[in-house]
Amino acid sequence: MKRTAVLVVAWLCSVQATAPYGRKQDVPEALHDGASADDDEPPQLGQCAPTTTAQQIARGRDASGRTFVVTGGDSGLGLETALALAAANARVIISSRSPSGKGAVALERIRAAAATPAAKAGARVLELDLASFASTRRFAAAVTEAVRQGGGDGGGGGDGGGGGGSGLDALVNNAGMPATPAGTPPMTKDGFERVFQVNYLAPFLLTSLLMPLLRERAAAALAHPDVRRAGSPAGSEWRPRVVNVASLAATWACLWSGAGRGLGCTKTARLPPQPTADGMGPVGTRLSQYGLSKYLQISHARELARREGAAGSGVLAFALHPGMIETRLSGGMPLKLWCAAEGEAHCPLSTAEGAATQTFLALATRAFGGGGAGEGPLLKSGAFFDSCEATSVPDDPSDPAEDALLFDKSREWAGLAGGEGGRRSAERELVGLGLQ
Repeated sequence: MKRTAVLVVAWLCSVQATAPYGRKQDVPEALHDGASADDDEPPQLGQCAPTTTAQQIARGRDASGRTFVVTGGDSGLGLETALALAAANARVIISSRSPSGKGAVALERIRAAAATPAAKAGARVLELDLASFASTRRFAAAVTEAVRQGGGDGGGGGDGGGGGGSGLDALVNNAGMPATPAGTPPMTKDGFERVFQVNYLAPFLLTSLLMPLLRERAAAALAHPDVRRAGSPAGSEWRPRVVNVASLAATWACLWSGAGRGLGCTKTARLPPQPTADGMGPVGTRLSQYGLSKYLQISHARELARREGAAGSGVLAFALHPGMIETRLSGGMPLKLWCAAEGEAHCPLSTAEGAATQTFLALATRAFGGGGAGEGPLLKSGAFFDSCEATSVPDDPSDPAEDALLFDKSREWAGLAGGEGGRRSAERELVGLGLQ
C-alpha cells in the first residue's frame, strides 16, 4: 500500500502546473511559493536538499549569452524555472497558450527577475498549443526566428564557455496535462489521444524541429580552443541539452490508463494509445494516459542521447522526476498523510522546490560532489534524475531496441521524414518552414 500511495502522489503531484489543454481556463497555482527563510543561501555542499529551490540552484551560476526555451513557462514549474534562468543572466523564451494574457504577466515577472539588460531585452513569450502539430511547427519557426535575430552576441558564454553562433542552448519540455478536461474531445485534430500528444508526441516533434539549433550551438562549443585543449577547465564543459520533465508515474503507466499491471501498454506495437474510459482508477485517480506519456518521455531522452552521442553532435538529453509537489491540482488528496507514510520530513514540495531539478539540469555541467556543486562527475546524457541526482526508474523494463523503434515510429506519427536519418529530416522540415 505504501508503494501505491507513493506512486499515486508522484502522478498527482508531478503534474506540471501549466494550462490544461483543451478548453482555456485559469491555471492552478501553487498553494505556497516555496520561498524559505534561507532562500538567499545556495544549496548545501554536495547535495540538492528537498528544500532547495530553483532560485538557489541558479544562484552563483552565469548563463550570460545563452538562450533557453521553456514550454509552459507562464506558470507553475515552468515559470519558476524561467525566473531562475533569467536571474542567472540567461535569455529565456517561454511558451504560453495565452501569450497576451497569462503569458504577458509571466513575461513581466521574468524581465523583472532578469539580472542583466541583455536578459531583460531577450525574454520572449510565444504562443504554443501542443494539442496542435500546426501550432507546434509555428512555435518552432518563431523560436528559430527569435534566436537568429538575437544571436549576434556571440552566445555560449557564462559558466560553460566555448560558445559562439546563434544556436539554442537548452529546450526544457515542461508543459503538460494530467488528463483530458471534461467536455474536451479526447482526440486531437491531428488524430491522436490528447494527453499522449500534448505530453509526448508534440514535444517530440518540437525537439526534432529545434535540434538543428541545438547542434549548431554544440558545434560552436566543441570547436572552441578550450574544449580541444587537453585538461580544459570546467568552464568549457557546457553542452546544449534537451530536458524532459517526466515523472515516476511512468512506473505504473498502464495501471493509470486502465490497461492493467505491468508495462505492456508502453510497447511500440501497442501505440499510439486510444482514449481511456471515463471514470476513476486506482486509489481515486482519474484514468489517463499521463503515466504512459511520462514513460515515453523518459524513453525519448534515452534514445535521443544515444543517437546524438553516436553522431558526436555534443547535444545532451535528460529526463527527470520533479518530486511530490503541492498544487491545487492535488488539493483534495491526503498528500501529507502519504508523505508521512514515505517518511519524508519535508513533503510535499512547493513549485519553487519542485523546479529545482529541471533548473539544475538546464544549467549544470557536473553533478553535486563532495566539494559541492560542480565538483562531481559530468552529467550523464540519457540519465533519469530525481532530486538533482541520476537514478533508475523503478521496475523499468527499458530495452534499447524498443527505444529505437519508438523513436522511429514517433517520427512517422509526427510527420517527420525518415527514421534513423533524423538530423537531415529535421533540417528538411525547417527548410519547408522557410527557416534555413
